[in-house]
Amino acid sequence: MPTLRPYRRRDADRIAEILAAGWRQAYSGFMPAEILAPRIDVEQRKREIAEWLDTEFDAQTEALFVAGAEGADHVEGFIHMELGDKGGLGATGIVNLLYVDPPAQGRGIGRALLGEGARWLGGKAAGPMVLSAYALNPFRHAYRAMGGREAARLTSRFGTHELASVLYLWDDPGSLVAT
Repeated sequence: MPTLRPYRRRDADRIAEILAAGWRQAYSGFMPAEILAPRIDVEQRKREIAEWLDTEFDAQTEALFVAGAEGADHVEGFIHMELGDKGGLGATGIVNLLYVDPPAQGRGIGRALLGEGARWLGGKAAGPMVLSAYALNPFRHAYRAMGGREAARLTSRFGTHELASVLYLWDDPGSLVAT
């Protein structure tokens, strides 16, 4: 079982590294290079994450949890949650980011983080939880395996490119806490 905890500011660089690696792994097969390149640039991600945590992160409406199998200071994955809805589905919480470092995948870290996000949401607001995944993401089947149901599809625009996304909904996110 991974160790789960709220992020610490010193985790920012590791979160950025995992985010860049996750984008490279999941999206390089379909995302246009000009969109992907800045998002897999580790140094750029480090600057973005630091700025976000220092100036935009709102602990009243957001949560960021990290996980590691080797102890409280070794970060192998993270989840970012936010109160709100996406796609008009009536959700009370959004999973904005859920990434596990590629070498640490397959050990239940993502499932544990999703459960922690659901626990946080349950303490803030009762109701469904939504997560968006690119339709061509080869790993999105994991959300269905964890009980999410495909509730809607959206199209995102990046300049002249359009990418389809699938919205997964958990009507009862509390079911994730027990798993």
